Amino acid sequence: MDAEVQVALGPVMAAAQELPPPSVGDWHALRVAVELSFDVAARALAPANGVQIDEYVAVGVDGTPVPLLFYRPTGTDHPPSAALYLHGGGMIAGWHPIYDLDIRAHVAASGVSMLAVDYRVAPEHP
Repeated sequence: MDAEVQVALGPVMAAAQELPPPSVGDWHALRVAVELSFDVAARALAPANGVQIDEYVAVGVDGTPVPLLFYRPTGTDHPPSAALYLHGGGMIAGWHPIYDLDIRAHVAASGVSMLAVDYRVAPEHP
């Protein structure tokens, strides 16, 4: 493993070791572990400046509102390019502040806007 990555992941790995491993099929314990890891990792990141967020809602065919966040460099009304951001979480962990920090950093560094689409999580919503 890259030494810098190993140092950055140190607090996350230490926090993960404090939790007992979830049993196979125990999605709730796995969700708690993922969210704890994200909490620890998010504390190590500083928010990037120069990013504006526009909030939208799409409506699914079943009427469910789906949150959309459009991140763009401040002062750009019509950005020349954009990327779609689909967060991780293994479909069991929903939106977490670490995604916001990650997207802001990418937009600030690259100047490329990003559309973040949230989703309902399993197993509540298969």
